[in-house]
Amino acid sequence: MPNQQEICAFARVKSLRRVADKAAHLLASRLSHAIRAAAANIAEERAWRAGLSLEQLISSADTMTADFAAAEQVVASQFLDASFPLNPHELRIDDLYAATIVAPRQQFDRAFDAITSAPHILDARPLPHSKRSLRIELDCSHLRQDTAHHSTADSIFFELSVLTPDELIELELGAYLPEQRLLDAHKNLPYHGPLAKNASYLIHFLLMLAVSPCTQLDELPLNMWGRYLPETIADATWRLFGIQLPSALIGTPNQEE
Repeated sequence: MPNQQEICAFARVKSLRRVADKAAHLLASRLSHAIRAAAANIAEERAWRAGLSLEQLISSADTMTADFAAAEQVVASQFLDASFPLNPHELRIDDLYAATIVAPRQQFDRAFDAITSAPHILDARPLPHSKRSLRIELDCSHLRQDTAHHSTADSIFFELSVLTPDELIELELGAYLPEQRLLDAHKNLPYHGPLAKNASYLIHFLLMLAVSPCTQLDELPLNMWGRYLPETIADATWRLFGIQLPSALIGTPNQEE
């Protein structure tokens, strides 16, 4: 740990599980907005048939639950015909790589000056949730490999935070463990229904496919409108690595619940 005069730093690459969880959280949020909008349209149609405005319509809890279930089916059907409006940039994650500078508070200005003046830093701007966390764009054009089989992006993005030693201890070892923050994020998901589960399953599967030895996949083992057991997805994921789970662990071969 640094003393009152020292500055130190460390960095880490996020695990695929963390990346997948972040992407699933973003997609769950997008699904939540889409389902709520579809449910509002269904309620508005009921109000119109009753000769009322949506504000005048009084619905029972059972009716609102039915509206929500119908809205889920509407959104699921949009995945079936590939009409769900999803911009790939909505799932963009810029903190696959994270760095932390640990310094006494009186050294913060020095640390930020060093960051912004470092070579190959194209941009450094504060993140909305913390003025001491920066979104860094790093120039990678000098790393480009001029071959037919390899290339690099012109730049990459990552998150950098500046903390005091006490803040680092509280963040990493105290009440706010990274694992606890991950669990809290799951509890605070805006939508937990089958579409969100399938989105999480699919994102995890595709990321594992990217690092597996599998070079050909005839079809995905799941779709957004189905219902699946976790064991089914685990079996499909292990098969990417040439491992077949015992039938006692996965039950029947039927994918749907």
